[in-house]
Formats: sequence, C-alpha cells, structure tokens
Amino acid sequence: MPLALLGILIIQLRPLAFVTCFVILVSGLLVWIFGRMSIHIGASGVVMGYWGFLLSYGLFTRSFKAVAFSLLTILLYGGLVYTLLDFSRQVSFEAHIAGFISGILCAWWLAKFRPLIRRKNGVVRLQTEALLSGRFDGACISKCRRGKL
Repeated sequence: MPLALLGILIIQLRPLAFVTCFVILVSGLLVWIFGRMSIHIGASGVVMGYWGFLLSYGLFTRSFKAVAFSLLTILLYGGLVYTLLDFSRQVSFEAHIAGFISGILCAWWLAKFRPLIRRKNGVVRLQTEALLSGRFDGACISKCRRGKL
C-alpha cells in the first residue's frame, strides 16, 4: 500500500518513471557497494526512496504543493523512520538507508536541474539552455524566467 500511495503522490509532482528508475539504480548501486553479504530482496528500498523523495522535495523546491505533500507524507508514513533504524539480521536495513538516500538525491537533482517552462504564442516550451550551457547561476535562471534566453 505505501508503494502505491507514495507513487500517486510523486506523480503529482514529478515523472514517476524517472524517480523510480533513479531510486532503483542508485539504491541498488549503494547496496551492492556497501551492503553486507546477504540476500537483499523486496521493494522496501523503493518505498524508502519514494518516502525520502517526498520528504526532501518540498524542502528543496519550497513550493506550496511540494511542502504540502511533504507534510502529508509525514502524517501518513512518519513511522517509516523506524525502519531506517532497524538493524535486525533478517531485515535489509542497507536497502532502506540506500533507498532513502537515493530519494533525497533524486529530489535534489530534480529541484536543482529542472527545466524552466515558459509560454510563447500559446505553446509551452522548455528552457533547456541553462542545462546545455552548464550555467546555473542566478542571472541565467532569471533570464530564463523573463524569456530572454
């Protein structure tokens, strides 16, 4: 149930496919590098990645919608914090921690490098010049928002 509900909340903010692929790849890599010699199966790392994404995306973007979803996530699934601290032998706590970290990294990535959107002649265009040029300073972002790029 948490996988479906957190996924529905993420769809409202960002593309679920990108967040899911990012969380699966990064958390899998972290578990592969830092995990103990054991069997790590299940979707708990993805659930923790979704949870970490929703908690931190509101913090990084500071938009009303994202902060509201962060608070809703805390209200509904605040108890997941205890799974980060469950170091019992039969639980893959490495996958939980790696999923949480990968969710935070994904939220930071999408908040920092999200393309800016503007309307021109009724058509929505993405401002990707900032991404392509590698310039992420405030002047470039304000030019993009004013439509000068």
